[in-house]
Amino acid sequence: MSSSGPAALELYCNEVTVRFLEKAIVPPYEGPMIRGAFGRAFKESCCPYPHNGTGCPLGDKCPYAYVFETSPPEEARDFARNKEVPRPYVFEPPEETRMEYEPGERTRFGFTVIGRAAGYMPYFVYAFSKMGDEGVGRRKANYELENIVARNPLTGADEEVFDGRRSRTAGCRRAGRTPFGRRGDSKGSACRWSSSRRPS
Repeated sequence: MSSSGPAALELYCNEVTVRFLEKAIVPPYEGPMIRGAFGRAFKESCCPYPHNGTGCPLGDKCPYAYVFETSPPEEARDFARNKEVPRPYVFEPPEETRMEYEPGERTRFGFTVIGRAAGYMPYFVYAFSKMGDEGVGRRKANYELENIVARNPLTGADEEVFDGRRSRTAGCRRAGRTPFGRRGDSKGSACRWSSSRRPS
């Protein structure tokens, strides 16, 4: 009897760098703040429908529903114990714990995307930029999204995903545009790695 190994789990690891435009006061653990601000900006960026517990009319074809209201695959829903499954992304807060940033100072945090969700990278880029326009922290401090770099933790290879003005993977500019245009290879190549691989 032949058997195949477990399916590879593809991860796309990114480092996001922002520069504050005004004094910012943030909580000592920035993870929940980043996730909450990201969720609001991402929802406004990609779905016009209300999400009030009844689900989106677009189902799992809605980027927001897939990322924030992830449910088991349709063919497995009759057998799944949980209506929801783990979200296909992980935030890594800044390594340094700080509660204040002066204008011009930078902070960096990690953002790992899993599997199919990597196809929504243009929306993620736009959402991070929108977060800066709307402000974060106690004083709703504005920041500028400086860049996003994808890194492969196994090989050390990196690839710039966003250079502060233009997404290099999906053709969406920062100024006044939503990422509904050409999709392209939005996942990137240098950043992808699989759980089935081992470092050489």
